[in-house]
Amino acid sequence: MTEMRALQVPFRMVELSFDGRFELPADDASHLRLHGQHLMWHKERLLNLVTATLPPTVDKVAWVDADVVFPGSDWYPVASSLLESFDLVQLFSHVTEAGYGAGAPHGVAGRSPLSGPGIAHAVAAGVPEPFRFNRSVAKPGVAWAARRELLEGLGLFDTMIVGGADTMMALAAYGYFEHPLARLLPEALRSSWRSWGLELHRRVQGRVGWVPQTVTTLWHGTAANRRHVDRLRILTEADFDPRLDLQADSHGVFQWSSDKPTLHDEVRSYFYGRQEDSAQ
Repeated sequence: MTEMRALQVPFRMVELSFDGRFELPADDASHLRLHGQHLMWHKERLLNLVTATLPPTVDKVAWVDADVVFPGSDWYPVASSLLESFDLVQLFSHVTEAGYGAGAPHGVAGRSPLSGPGIAHAVAAGVPEPFRFNRSVAKPGVAWAARRELLEGLGLFDTMIVGGADTMMALAAYGYFEHPLARLLPEALRSSWRSWGLELHRRVQGRVGWVPQTVTTLWHGTAANRRHVDRLRILTEADFDPRLDLQADSHGVFQWSSDKPTLHDEVRSYFYGRQEDSAQ
């Protein structure tokens, strides 16, 4: 928040609290504070909710992970210019995980920084197998921007309740509907993603831009603890169906709507197991 203000970038924040405590000030009506009941991945849902509150004069929208540090303010006008030609833009060409250097938790500092290209730059640069995520270092998430008209009516894909929606968005934008990750989704979720993704692909057609800069992400736990592929097993084993297992509360926040205690427990345990403040 401090960095965005320093860069004079207009922004809004959305915060979800499970215990009634918030970091965002209550007297700032430009930000959205919401209450949640059930632990799951809410990011894309919250982004859809806050996007719907933007004034009609806003025609371009960026969504940025809270741990991203930009090298300067140039990305903002560059991204805006790119969105005149592209419907979808990744806000970097490369990313470095700063948590491996100075200031990282004890036991992490001193390791060589992990870095890699964004998926948009990797595809354009001809990086071998950029969508083979178990081998490629291409990043499908972190920071994106789109023309608002792309999001109107379509929204971000918001039912990936263990995370991974950025990856599914990138696959859809480039038309990779038979990707191995998609085949790991339970049938109902895969069908829902495919319907959403086909419309996204119809609009984007693989024409995705990127901002030529390297951004930094702060330490938020190990990739091993995030279990990017294995976490999908939780959904498959529970036969997760977003139409039956989720419902929106009066403020639009998702909550469980089905009697699947094993699913609820597994999702909760997964997020506790991420240990994002741990060095191991």
